[in-house]
Amino acid sequence: MDRVEELTKRVEKLEDQLTKDSSNSSKPPSSDGPGSKPKKTRSLRGKSGKKSGGQHGHKGHTLEARQDPDTIIEHRLKGCPITGRALSDTDVVSKIRYQVFDIPEPKMEVTEPVYFVYSVPGSGQTVHQAYLEGASQRTQYGPRLGSLLVYLKDFQLIPLSRITQLCVDLYGQNISQATIDRFRKPCSEHLERFEEHLKKRLLNSPVLHSDETGIRIGKKHSGFTSYVTRRRLCCGRVPIGAGELLMRWAFFMIFRAL
Repeated sequence: MDRVEELTKRVEKLEDQLTKDSSNSSKPPSSDGPGSKPKKTRSLRGKSGKKSGGQHGHKGHTLEARQDPDTIIEHRLKGCPITGRALSDTDVVSKIRYQVFDIPEPKMEVTEPVYFVYSVPGSGQTVHQAYLEGASQRTQYGPRLGSLLVYLKDFQLIPLSRITQLCVDLYGQNISQATIDRFRKPCSEHLERFEEHLKKRLLNSPVLHSDETGIRIGKKHSGFTSYVTRRRLCCGRVPIGAGELLMRWAFFMIFRAL
């Protein structure tokens, strides 16, 4: 009887090996053999019974016409395309309007401030109006362009080399990476007071950060939660140092089963 059970298990194991291919195991596609067709993957998600598209109660968004368009282009006729008869404004019976939302053609706008220098009578001195804020060189890039460069680098996280290429493609202007960093420096300096204020608030917070991820231990799905906090635990704590701020904190992990 034991021999029969042993042979039965062996047959089941061999049959299981025969059903395996590259689509249901780690075997490479080359091991599938000639003439075998790859199995199409099928979604495990069942039908919800709802129609496709926006659902009832969903707040839609549409492009609304503006009451104050930036540019109005009037298309008038001087003659009838059918009869050739001359037409004038007195023949207009209605107007057809539609709006096109688009962006202006990229163009580098150059502004040249001119300061008139005056001679002060009887003193030999000359005077002129005070320079605009930020005017320090004969030629320089303006604050709007600088704001765009900082936004692309520090918010959109675009590499410096790609930003310089973008400026060449859109504006025909080869802006160096050093120029981009020059605009970023004052922005960083302006945030120093906020950074110091934030550090003080975080150091007084009972919990600095927490995060959780799912893990499997054996065949059981569990959760792994980590906290950075000022408190210390007697069990399972792992003090670490991570910069000026975290050097003053204790780091420990809490494990809990889901």
